[in-house]
Amino acid sequence: MQAKEVRVWTARPHTIDERQWSTLEEMLDPTERDRCRRLHFEADRRAYVLAHALRRSVLAHELGLPHAAVRFGSDPKGKPLLLTPAGSPVFFSHSRNREAVALAVSGEGPVGIDIEYADARHADFDLLAPFMALPDAGQREADFGPDPAQQFYGYWTALEAFWKGAGTGLDAANPRLRCASVSGGSMEMFVESEPQGRARSIPIDGVGPCIASLVFHYPQAVGSGGVALALKLCRLQDSAALCQLFTNNAHPDGKSRR
Repeated sequence: MQAKEVRVWTARPHTIDERQWSTLEEMLDPTERDRCRRLHFEADRRAYVLAHALRRSVLAHELGLPHAAVRFGSDPKGKPLLLTPAGSPVFFSHSRNREAVALAVSGEGPVGIDIEYADARHADFDLLAPFMALPDAGQREADFGPDPAQQFYGYWTALEAFWKGAGTGLDAANPRLRCASVSGGSMEMFVESEPQGRARSIPIDGVGPCIASLVFHYPQAVGSGGVALALKLCRLQDSAALCQLFTNNAHPDGKSRR
């Protein structure tokens, strides 16, 4: 069984040297710069700049193109699209908050990623109930540990990532999901009414005070047991690593996990 590789990049705004922000901002296109300027708080603007510079740099690297040759748009539902190069067989998803940004890239199939600051004040399982049939308390603790906030954001980020990968985003009209634990926090996820169409959720650890989940949607022709995932984590933890990526030098080392 051949493994499907998904590469996940994470970075945190506070690790960026002050002198680098102007370089990162220059990587944004005019539309991105305009949207960034509309954000009220500096912390939100910096997270936006980092997320979009990371997205353009990584995809340019993956495609072997200069940064300026990579152009983005969005579909009618707001899902980001790669406009040029047209027809590129690259799937991607990105997410951000003030504390961290994340990007998932794969040539194998649709992916979704979500990263959230784990604020216990907003960890309310009633918010999840309309969207997901939650396991019992014992299984939630087995999946994500005893902390209710860790449990909530573990399921919430998986939920958001599932629908981002599906191309619709989270919406009140979405059907409810079910999940079945696999190992190490990984879950099989599927729509209640369509158990044959499955996806794999994998937690992304070690991103400061944030919790993140990656979801890979299996090809329709493959059953849930027919795909193995090789997850490569690339953590950009300091300015030197970011500078290396943003100048299109060697690919930083990553850690693989299956």
